[in-house]
Amino acid sequence: MALNIPKRNKTNNEYSLLFADDLVTFFIYNKKGNLENKINKYLNELELWLIKWKMKISVEKSCSVVFSRYKKESDNLNLKIYGNRIASQKEIKFL
Repeated sequence: MALNIPKRNKTNNEYSLLFADDLVTFFIYNKKGNLENKINKYLNELELWLIKWKMKISVEKSCSVVFSRYKKESDNLNLKIYGNRIASQKEIKFL
C-alpha cells in the first residue's frame, strides 16, 4: 500500500518521503511559476489515493513552507486538500 502513494518524478525535482505515518513532499524549482498548480495537482492525486485506501490526512496538522532567496517568491501558496486550505508557515520542525 505505501508503495502506491502518489510520488512525483525525480527528474522534475519533486520528491516524496514517508516515515511511519508522516509524509513529506518536496517540490524544488528555481522559479515559482505555476508551482501552486503543480502542488495542488499532486494533492488531488494524494486525496484520491487516500480515499481509495479509506485514509485521511489531518489538514489541521498539515502545513506548507516555501524556502526562497527572494522575499517576493515566498508569498503564501493557496494549497488545498479536501477543499480546505493548508496553512503556510515560515519554518517547520520534523520529529
